[in-house]
Amino acid sequence: MDRDEITRQGKQIANDLKDTVSSKVSENEGTIKGTLGKAARWVDEKTGGKYSDQIGKAEAKVGDGVGWVASQGSSTPESGTPGAPGASAADPAPGTGSTGPSTPGPTPPGSTPPGPITPDDGEMPRPPQV
Repeated sequence: MDRDEITRQGKQIANDLKDTVSSKVSENEGTIKGTLGKAARWVDEKTGGKYSDQIGKAEAKVGDGVGWVASQGSSTPESGTPGAPGASAADPAPGTGSTGPSTPGPTPPGSTPPGPITPDDGEMPRPPQV
């Protein structure tokens, strides 16, 4: 197994994982956001309302992120597309041709990921989004 084949398989596994996560989040978006709201209310109650604004902002950002993940849909190529399941063995996988590595195209409208959560004055810094 050569490097290009390993790379192709890795990309396929990553796409399959993304599709599975997107599908599950889409199926359970309401439940996830409802649980998020309950958690936010619990934290707000435990802090005595002292951080209500920050909690509300964080809840909104996470909710936006959940919606974005749910909207990503399937990225698996259709059968017959080079590198797709059912394609001919002679068909090259996307991005493995002699033209070099492929670069991602423009982001489709409405699928821009939410921006990072930025701390307000006096807040603790938050870890970077992955």
